[in-house]
Amino acid sequence: MTVADDGVFRVETVHLDLPAVVGAFSQRLRVAGVPVTPERSAHFAQALTLTKPISRRRLYWTARAVFVSDSAQGTAFDGVFFSVFRRRPTIGRSPSTRPRAASRAETIRGRGYRRPRPTRETATRTCWKSRPR
Repeated sequence: MTVADDGVFRVETVHLDLPAVVGAFSQRLRVAGVPVTPERSAHFAQALTLTKPISRRRLYWTARAVFVSDSAQGTAFDGVFFSVFRRRPTIGRSPSTRPRAASRAETIRGRGYRRPRPTRETATRTCWKSRPR
């Protein structure tokens, strides 16, 4: 996006030379240690024509889906991608390094939550299996 002289945000469409971009990006990934084959480069070019990466996020996930085959390659991929396409994610870390979300059980345990014990009243309530039809 760009800001015009009148202070209004506008979307700018950038047209890329597909073979040059795919070739250069694949080469940089190979140098960084990501195992890139000519077949994967061809798949990336095909994926770009199919997905129409209209945003950096879509381009990122398209490229990552094609080139990254192991979680250990994520850091190298992110370094190359963001050096080429110049922007980091807005929260300051790449999607591959985001912390894992706590499960519901971990969150409940962390707050000192204890499951309530059944009382006579809750134990005698009609459950859905025993309702008449």
